Order: sequence, then C-alpha cells, then structure tokens
Amino acid sequence: MLADPYLAAAHAEDIPLEQGWRFIKQDVRGAEAAGFDDSGWTGVRVPHTYNAEDSGIGGAKARGEPEGVYYRGPAWYRLTIDHAPRPDTRYLLHFGGATLKADVWLNGRKLGSHVGGYAAFRFDATDMLKAGRNTLAVRVDNARNTDYAPLNGDFNIFGGLYRGVKLIAVPALHIDRLDHAGPGVQARTTALAARSATVAAKVQVRNDRTAAARLDVRSRIVDAEGRIVATATTPLSLSAGQAGAVDQQFTLTNPKRWEGRKSPYLYRVVSEVVDGGRAIDSQSVPLGVRTIAVETNGTVRLNGAPYRLHGVNLQHPTRFGRGPIVTDAEIDEDLNI
Repeated sequence: MLADPYLAAAHAEDIPLEQGWRFIKQDVRGAEAAGFDDSGWTGVRVPHTYNAEDSGIGGAKARGEPEGVYYRGPAWYRLTIDHAPRPDTRYLLHFGGATLKADVWLNGRKLGSHVGGYAAFRFDATDMLKAGRNTLAVRVDNARNTDYAPLNGDFNIFGGLYRGVKLIAVPALHIDRLDHAGPGVQARTTALAARSATVAAKVQVRNDRTAAARLDVRSRIVDAEGRIVATATTPLSLSAGQAGAVDQQFTLTNPKRWEGRKSPYLYRVVSEVVDGGRAIDSQSVPLGVRTIAVETNGTVRLNGAPYRLHGVNLQHPTRFGRGPIVTDAEIDEDLNI
C-alpha cells in the first residue's frame, strides 16, 4: 500500500454524478435546451444501459437472432447539477464510457462529442458551469455506424452511460488530466540490468491561471511497502493558459521486478505540482519494473527470459438484467473462474 502522507498533501476531488438522472429511449428534438421539460421521462441512476432487458446476456448472434433485435438507436439523459464554484479551481466532466457516440450539452451549450464506446473521456466544463442550477444533457447513440467501430460481433453493443459520470475538481495549476482522460503521468522502464533499473516519467502540467507560473514537478517512486526509493524534482515555467511537460529519470538499485503471474510486484510513481513550496496537486500511477520483447519467431521475452503467456477468453463482463453494469468484484469473479 502507498503510505498516506505522500498523497494527503494534494489531490483532486471527485464529485460523483450518479443520482437524479432523467432518461428516455428515443430521439427528442430540443432535449439539449436548459429549459426543456423532462418531467415525463424515467428516473434512472448512472451507470445505466438501455439494453439491459432487450439484449439478454449473449449477443444477438449467439442467440441465433438477426442483428438488430435489440434496440440500437439514440437515447437521452438529463441531469440537474447544483454547483458552488470555488476560486482557482477547474472542473472536468468525466465520462467512464458511453456507447457508441455521445454528444454533451451544458446549460444548452454544446460542450463536446465523443466517438467510441470503450474509452473514458473528459471535457473542461469550468467556463460553462454557473453558480446554482445547471442542466447537463447527453445524447447517446449505439446505432450501427460505418464511421466507427465496432460494427457488429458476437456481443451486444449496450447503449447508454454504462460507466460512471463525475466532476473532477482540480487546482487551476494542475497535472493535466485531459489527455485521453489519462492521469497526466506516464512511467516506464527504459533499462534493466542485473542490479539496477532506469525508469523514465513524463508529467504533463497545465496552467489555467490568469498569470504565469513558476513551479516544481516533484516525483517519487514508492515501493509496495510505502518506502520512497527514488526522487526527482524538475522546475517548469508556464505562461497563463499554457500546457507543458517535464521528463524525469530515476535509477533503482536492486529493484524488484514485475514477473507476471510469478510475482506481479508493483511500485507507484507519485508526481506533485509544487507551487511556492507547497504541493497543490498530485497523481499516482502504478509501475512494474520490467522489459517485454517479442521475437520474430513469436517468442515473448519478459525481462530477457522466454515467458509463456496465459490467455483469457473473456468477452465484455455482463450480468443478467444489468448488461455491462458490473462491479470490480464481479470482473474479478469472472477472471477467477
């Protein structure tokens, strides 16, 4: 476990948006408007899919049914958000997954669109959020479209906001979380010897303040027991509204290697934005110290030695009556079978 002191100094605040959604399984003209009357819609909780009942567990093909037996088309979600903005804070609207295409409006203004049902996405909603009552509207469409995958298969294309939605509150000077909804910190092993390893980290930072900022990016590698085993601090200057990145390098002595199923040992890389000597934001990502290579004959080498892969024949995790609305524990249950 990562010791608490390394993360207690600075962290983003997640504001879940689970309750109070209004939903309708059809296309509705004008539903993006803030003043639209959705009182006749159904109340739902997100995560939600509109194919939990008409699709069953297996895909249409697996049941011997033709493509299109279950509903594949547009649907709408609306939510009222009561917002109390804080100074020097940005608010990122995070969607864990929306199948297959999502168009998002906030207070009647288009915030953005996303194509692809199996990746998270985020928008900076700060400038569209207002103090008090806000209206979030999302049009989701799982219809077959040759412009993006998947087209079809032996699985269902469950429509809806089937993963969580939340607001992420971050300082105006922060680690950039808008790069494909990632953590803004990337870490990898660049060299591995008998008694040492070299690790490289890239930390992306964004300055959304109205003035230039001079800061330090401080990163630590922490082992599974909570001990700091390597550190790096890099200065960075950013103009107002500018994003930038720093590259950092670490040397580990006698590192514990990630050895697949034999020993899946993980470190963590904890990166902080330090402003005026105070950590104001942080992100933490896992790190497995290892090298992987595939030879022309198909041999996979892990840390230089041949490694036998252990494959899993697992489709999208589902549960009867809920479709893809599953917990982490249920995913673990599937993998343990």
